[in-house]
Amino acid sequence: MVKPRSQQLSITKKQEIDSTIAESLADKLADKPYGQQLEPETQSAKKEIKDTEIERITISIPRWMSYRLEDMARERKRSKQQNRTVSAIVREALDMYFDESKK
Repeated sequence: MVKPRSQQLSITKKQEIDSTIAESLADKLADKPYGQQLEPETQSAKKEIKDTEIERITISIPRWMSYRLEDMARERKRSKQQNRTVSAIVREALDMYFDESKK
């Protein structure tokens, strides 16, 4: 069975749009500096970058660790301490780890 002309055109347009979108995305990603090391900076510059540029990441951890983080966040919220979210607790732990690994 031959498709009506209107359906044939829509398929062609979709393919053209998809290929142009794919090409533009490929061009953008080709220029992305992946895995590039940043130049060493002063401590104040690191703080400035850390506070203004937050990047979302995904990690896999054991379930017990997730529960422990959630409990810790809940306790900190109740006692109105700093770093009351799971993300803030993980950032704090990573800061401490990075400081220790320098020594």
